[in-house]
Amino acid sequence: MKCRVLFFILSLINLLWKKYRSKLFSLKDIYFNKFVINQNVMKFIDKLMLQLSEHKWVLFLLFFYSSFQSFILRYYQEYIVNKFLVFFSESWVTECTFYLVISLIIVWAINKYIKGFYFKPSTIVYFVIAVFFYSYVRWVFRNDLKSLETIPVLKYFDLIYFIIGTVILLQIFLKFKRNERDIKEEIPFYIDAPIRNSSQDILNRKEKALQVARFIKSNHSDSSMAIGIVGKWGDGKTSFMSLIEESFIDNNDYIVIKFRSWLNVSIISIFNDFFSTVEKEIKPYSIDIAKEIKSYGKSVLPIYKNSVTEILLNSLNLISDKSVSDDFENLDNLLSKLGKKVVVFLDDLDRLQPNEVFELLKLIRNTASFKTFNYIVGYEKDYLIESLKTNQIPNPKKYCDKIFLNEFYLLPISNNEINQYLQESLKRALRNNISDFDKIFERYSLYSQHNLGEVFNSIKNLRDAKRFLNEFFISVERIKDDVDIGDFLIIKLLKFCYNDVYFLIYSNRSKFIGSDDNSGYRYSGGVRRISLKKDDKNCSYDFDESILKKYLKENNLYSTGEFDHLKILFQILFMEHSKESLSFGFNHNFYKYFNDEIDDSEIPTKEYETVINSDWNYIINSIQKWKKGGKLFGLTAHLYHTEIRDFDTKEKFENYLMLLFYLGNLELTEKQLIYFHLDFDYIDRCISNYENKITKRFYGGDTTKYKEFLLSLLYGASFPYIFEMRICKYLFKRIYDEDKNQILAKKDLQHYIIYGFKNFVEKMEYSKDDFFGAFSRASLLNNYQQDINSNAWYEKEIILPEIKEMSKEVIKKFPDQFLTDILDDGGSRKSNNDADQKQIIGINNIILNIFPSYDNFIEFVRKDINNESSIFKNEFLAFADKLPTKDDFIPFEFVFPPLKNKLQKIRNKQFV
Repeated sequence: MKCRVLFFILSLINLLWKKYRSKLFSLKDIYFNKFVINQNVMKFIDKLMLQLSEHKWVLFLLFFYSSFQSFILRYYQEYIVNKFLVFFSESWVTECTFYLVISLIIVWAINKYIKGFYFKPSTIVYFVIAVFFYSYVRWVFRNDLKSLETIPVLKYFDLIYFIIGTVILLQIFLKFKRNERDIKEEIPFYIDAPIRNSSQDILNRKEKALQVARFIKSNHSDSSMAIGIVGKWGDGKTSFMSLIEESFIDNNDYIVIKFRSWLNVSIISIFNDFFSTVEKEIKPYSIDIAKEIKSYGKSVLPIYKNSVTEILLNSLNLISDKSVSDDFENLDNLLSKLGKKVVVFLDDLDRLQPNEVFELLKLIRNTASFKTFNYIVGYEKDYLIESLKTNQIPNPKKYCDKIFLNEFYLLPISNNEINQYLQESLKRALRNNISDFDKIFERYSLYSQHNLGEVFNSIKNLRDAKRFLNEFFISVERIKDDVDIGDFLIIKLLKFCYNDVYFLIYSNRSKFIGSDDNSGYRYSGGVRRISLKKDDKNCSYDFDESILKKYLKENNLYSTGEFDHLKILFQILFMEHSKESLSFGFNHNFYKYFNDEIDDSEIPTKEYETVINSDWNYIINSIQKWKKGGKLFGLTAHLYHTEIRDFDTKEKFENYLMLLFYLGNLELTEKQLIYFHLDFDYIDRCISNYENKITKRFYGGDTTKYKEFLLSLLYGASFPYIFEMRICKYLFKRIYDEDKNQILAKKDLQHYIIYGFKNFVEKMEYSKDDFFGAFSRASLLNNYQQDINSNAWYEKEIILPEIKEMSKEVIKKFPDQFLTDILDDGGSRKSNNDADQKQIIGINNIILNIFPSYDNFIEFVRKDINNESSIFKNEFLAFADKLPTKDDFIPFEFVFPPLKNKLQKIRNKQFV
């Protein structure tokens, strides 16, 4: 009886609240000015009524059971117990089944806990009610329910307890799990969402928002009004509209409606959703008016204007005799009687299709232009105009002026504001490093003043700023103690704004980044300064002189302004802060700044670690599988973060070095790996026996055994010996003053260069193999000191005598091909457009690396090249005799076909 009374009272309260809520407000305003109802209390009551409405069926069932309890129990006893349950018999099978079901429930719960399963709160409410109801039934029928033989206190139907109890406990544990995760998660994350209130207003737009709000409140006319909030994408239109909305939240004279049109997929759904949204917001103030809005919305929906549906509805007599104008006037009058103004916030108009934009503007101007309605619409003006043009509106600008009484333009966010936002966000997130960030931004600021450009110029709006911060914070947390934060910020800026540049310097370091040996200074332990490569031999701090910029320009990847910004970023990386030990400008720090690439790799870390710790055959098979799957770039992310001294056996160490040599040769033979380059500096550090760490760990201190292994890697190579000669040339350049820790001495490297070049020239086919490339690999760079008391070192190119002699043999063997290759177009004519101007031809100065002088080379051609082996010899000598000086260029009409073809191709390129 008490339950029935309670249900009746709750239902009556719910009904009366819905019907008289709006009148309660009006009575308060008119008759009880001293009585103030707290807005939060009203919101609480609204939520309570909503919960009662959502669970009305549960309340109904409780009411039904309490009202017909004796009837339900009688039929339950007669049809369920007497005709079904009485025949249930206990056995060991049923008990085992009982325990099996419980076990499965526990396994299910563990699985869902691991996955993070989610239950709606209403589901938990239903389960709790079900537990209480079963407890009641169990008590009433306690003598009739069958018990287990093993545990008599348990009933077979208590399985319900286990099922429901498991669900409830699972929800509790999952909630604790989520809370613990939220507490542990210290990495800040900036959601790409608009601000909600003025406390988040970092652009100081609150005053302007108040100005817009005052403009709306000043509208005392009996007509609808629409105003526009105009701004570009990312300028903060939605956030600005939230600031305006804040002025109306606690004002009972206004009803605020937020309509998100872009969530819909068609014009029909936009219309339907609009009137459904308005109906929902008006309903708490008047159910009758809400019904009229629903009815009016149906009458103006485009679906009802279709000829087929209109005929069908007419035949069923479902269309009202009233016109749409009558329905509009009737609804307009009813809305006026509410005594409230309605403010509709309509955002992201520029996300809609042009036809949807046009229909929504018609809705604002005509279909829903009720007297009490004020529309605040956010859009990008250019897109709005283009949409109207698409819909063939003759004068789009005037059309907009007719709809919007006023437009408030949002100024674009300045670079200073973005810079300030980034600075404050970084300080707030990394509180322990505030002083460091002050220095970093001071450095950026000073540098920007001198170079007429801001470091963060490439970030144009707050949306991009938030995304950049997320990228930075996710990456920096793990390595913040191993890098210079200021330099890491620049690297992340490159990744976010210039991903092509980031990818190129990471995956092709040996091509675009080099050791700055021209600085004249070196550091212990193989540490060197690095900078951008200017050419194969020289480096530069100036981005404008770099190979990287040339490559980017050739591929038309960036604009002039973007190149200027890249120059600023690279000069900060390589010049500013360079003395700090964690600076990006040192070779041993380079890959620390790309540590997060391991997380993005297509090869899981566990899989990589399993492979490199396996036997050689397994490693090779895995490499082939990764190559076939296009995953070798993912492999580089792991390689450069592998510490070679962490291997626990000599076999694993040697397998890893063999892998590096295998990959070095692989990149030369596979066309699809054209952008895959192994970094020689990394290989150098892997081989280095600095402080005898390698030999002590893996060879018992015996340097001879380690040297034998390295030489086996070199001499075990096959034609054309390109990678091995390159690495020897690189290692030779790295040696300054040799010491006892040096495993491969200069003479060892020289011997291999001679060996590799000798085998190359013996097996080469001139038309297929690049002799000049091999000669370049055999040209060594030697470091020397002018003053033994100085720490300054210089470079000098040396060509071994054996290399020169073998080159002369190549010339004798392939005279015509060689002579053709060393003749070059001079490249200088009076006019680039003068096709009649004759080419000027000269001898390439590469021959000075083989011969003491041009004259010596000419004499060699005259005496040592057999006339029978050369067709071109005499014509070449005739040309050489006409040269005023042998390093000059003159016009000459050659008849030797291969040379004519070569020069013609050069000429054609010059006039393309």
